[in-house]
Parts: sequence; C-alpha cells; structure tokens
Amino acid sequence: MEEFDELFFKDYCDESLVEFIADQSIILKNKDNEYSRLLNERKNITENNDNIRKFIESDEIVDLTKEDLQQLYNFLELTTDIEEELEKEIFYIGMREAFYLFKKLDMLK
Repeated sequence: MEEFDELFFKDYCDESLVEFIADQSIILKNKDNEYSRLLNERKNITENNDNIRKFIESDEIVDLTKEDLQQLYNFLELTTDIEEELEKEIFYIGMREAFYLFKKLDMLK
C-alpha cells in the first residue's frame, strides 16, 4: 500500500509505540494548558511529599498518614485525568490519519 508510506504515522509505526505516546505527551504538554496544569499539579505532590515520592517512584513500603493518603488519592486522580487527556489526543490523531488514508484510497468522497 504505497499511500501509507506518505503518512507521517508510518515512521512511528517503524519505531516503538511507547516513543510515539511519549512524543504526543510532550506535544500535548506544550499546546494544552489544562494538560500541562495536571502534570504540574501531580509533580508538585511528589516534590512536596517524601512519603508519596518514595512510594510512587521507589516502590518503598512507607507508613502513610491520613494526609499522605489524601495526597496519594489526589496523585492517582490526576494520573487518571492525564491518561484520559492523552488517550483522547491519540484517538483524534488516529482518526485524522484514518480519514487521510481513506481519502487517499478514494474510500471517501
């Protein structure tokens, strides 16, 4: 399928999907203020709470206070929101690429 070679996504298919997702996260961080805010808010939790940082980043077993548990809950909520935003962006990119491919193949009028 020659037309597929013209799509920018082909280069990403030859590389790893993980790299594509990381690239899209960076692009989204730079163009979407809400996504950037969510990332910064999550980063602040780990920077300002040693117990949470140890638990999340180092897989250490630590005693968590009620305040720590609330912060952990907030961290997980933010992570879910971040993942949802990224998944939506990747979905839109996929739809755009599919539309372009279908148009190139004269499957759409």
